[in-house]
Amino acid sequence: MDIVSLGNEKGGGAYFRKEIIVIEKINVSDDVNEVNQYAIELLGHELGHNWFTGADTTTWEDWLNETGAEWAGLLYLLSFGDKTFLEYRLRWPKEKYREMSVIKSPDGKRPTDSVHTRGFMMFYEIYQKYGIETITEILKVLVDIKQHTTAAFLSDLKAKMGGEIPGVIERGLTMKDYAELFNVH
Repeated sequence: MDIVSLGNEKGGGAYFRKEIIVIEKINVSDDVNEVNQYAIELLGHELGHNWFTGADTTTWEDWLNETGAEWAGLLYLLSFGDKTFLEYRLRWPKEKYREMSVIKSPDGKRPTDSVHTRGFMMFYEIYQKYGIETITEILKVLVDIKQHTTAAFLSDLKAKMGGEIPGVIERGLTMKDYAELFNVH
């Protein structure tokens, strides 16, 4: 795999293509630890796209690709037993996700502001309630789906784990505030 960096400047962005990661921007700062954390997160996410890809990136279904890739990188970091990076990573999403579009848009298009953050936060709530093992099992099911759609994912997840977790995820796709995620209506 090749990794190419196009420059160091304020902002961030990268993308994964077969056998290459292109880093368009990487956050620069006087805080070397912050730069290192950002670089690890960015590379972890893009490497996660080795496994989490295939859902239509022009529709809301892209949340499958982005949430899977995000949590693949986070699981790697959490495997070291240090939750400080997760807390650092949560600062912005915790404040902003409620202001973003829901994942499953009424028109079926990809919400430009939410497929990364809202899926990340929904899985974070699942992680909080059920633990890292549950997130790992969810991601294993997501990796193995044959048809890269939410319907296929939820069906396979229900067959593997029962109905509770798929129900939580299905509710989360159209919910603005995940504080109510585990309440069955």
